[in-house]
Amino acid sequence: MDFPFTKKTTLEATIGYGGVLSTVNLLPIHGQDFGPAGVAVNTNIFLFSFQWALEQKLTDKFSVFVHGYYSKPVSFSGVGAVVGSGFFYQCSKRTMLFGSANAGLTDVPAPFLTQLGFGYAF
Repeated sequence: MDFPFTKKTTLEATIGYGGVLSTVNLLPIHGQDFGPAGVAVNTNIFLFSFQWALEQKLTDKFSVFVHGYYSKPVSFSGVGAVVGSGFFYQCSKRTMLFGSANAGLTDVPAPFLTQLGFGYAF
């Protein structure tokens, strides 16, 4: 969802539900002995997520933003919450440079995450 406040300021939000195939380690329960490492089981983990970004266009080629996300597995404990800021720089009509620096707000994501990238439209 894209909500333009002005010609230069936009709020974007996404609500999602998805799944990933993951390995879950089961530990012994009620006296069962699975060995020291337990048992690894492949299973689908379904996730609810909410993502948002507030973007401000400073020039025709340069924009900055603050953003964050919340992600929660449906059947398991643990919440991923991250907030950060970043930029977009349009090098040409077909190329874009982007980056962000982010902080994990819970113990699930890393305490600090960063991204720097380059995009090209074919």
